Amino acid sequence: MDLKQGFGLVGAVGVTLSVGACTSVDGSSPAASASAPPSAAVSSNAAAQTPSAPTSAPAPESSSAPATSAGAASSEAAASSVPTSDPLGSGQQGLVTTKVGAEAKTSKLSVKVTKVVDPVPVGDSAVFKPGAGKKWAAVSITVTNVGGAPINFSPSMCIDAKTTTNGSASASLFADYGSPMDSSTLHEGDTASGDVTFELPKDQKLKSVDVRCSLDFAGDQRTIRVDLAH
Repeated sequence: MDLKQGFGLVGAVGVTLSVGACTSVDGSSPAASASAPPSAAVSSNAAAQTPSAPTSAPAPESSSAPATSAGAASSEAAASSVPTSDPLGSGQQGLVTTKVGAEAKTSKLSVKVTKVVDPVPVGDSAVFKPGAGKKWAAVSITVTNVGGAPINFSPSMCIDAKTTTNGSASASLFADYGSPMDSSTLHEGDTASGDVTFELPKDQKLKSVDVRCSLDFAGDQRTIRVDLAH
């Protein structure tokens, strides 16, 4: 072997060793980089699982909303089923109307107006007279206690009169007409009759009288209204 062949052999061996070393180093890199994705996958899986807890929390809220709406709708339906007024004669509220000569009843009282005198004649020799520009008008009325409890009946407390202008006519304490109706305690079945006289302007007439003893009508809120115009 000559000198040139010897140097060529040595160079070939050096190249081979160099290539092996490079191959060994480069091969280790793919292995290390290949091992990284599993860790990244685990980390990404953990990250994906972490938000699941708060995501599941709102579920009960969405499911409770329809129940709340249903409850509100049920409450509204129940409220709408409660009657706002009581039809005439079906309970303990509402106005009972009648006319002269006809009887009307509540669960407490029966009322009948038999006569209206408007105006009441006043003689020149009368001791008491209506005020200036006023006159007297009277109604003959009968009331009966048809309930179980006693009723403290007073014309001034239990009877209100209205004029044709919807003004109030006050009961006169001094009118001397007919048989004045007195205050009395009416037990069940008791009846009181008499004349109640009111003072009102001369240019007006009695339109109606309302009968209701507020203090004794517990549980019965109805008023008997007698139309005096017919």
